[in-house]
Amino acid sequence: MRHEPSERKDGKRKAARRFRLGRLGDQSGMAVSIEFALIAPILLGLVFGVMEAGRLMFTQGVLYFAAQETTRFAMVTQPTGDPPDLAAYESLLADFAKDKVIIIDPNLVRPTPAVDAVVDPATGTRTVSVQVAYDFEWMLPFVGDSGTITLTSTSEGFLAENF
Repeated sequence: MRHEPSERKDGKRKAARRFRLGRLGDQSGMAVSIEFALIAPILLGLVFGVMEAGRLMFTQGVLYFAAQETTRFAMVTQPTGDPPDLAAYESLLADFAKDKVIIIDPNLVRPTPAVDAVVDPATGTRTVSVQVAYDFEWMLPFVGDSGTITLTSTSEGFLAENF
């Protein structure tokens, strides 16, 4: 039995119509949409929270690096003058610390180097302490109460006096 071309077309049209009608009555897509709407905020919050934690740890590492490098610089660079001009020396160290921060805003960095004015007579050394503070701003509005937290890093070392 051979079908005529017009009968084939009618059969295809009926099958396509049945397929469309069956898809209109299917509710499984709506269930998936509702599940996604319930889970998506939690999942996105988790992803962005991990990103913010990574940014926070990176910034703390940058501050640690700046404090360590400034202390190393202080150990190989002696204050000038007789008696040594410690205020100018500390200003030099503060500028050096600001130059060592990468990627973060150097205008928010507050380096506070402190050089001990008294030389220890037993060892012939002074101590230098470098503290670098930074106001970390959260990118996400719902993280943190005030929107910023202060991160600090401290490093200490000895300055050998020239005899």
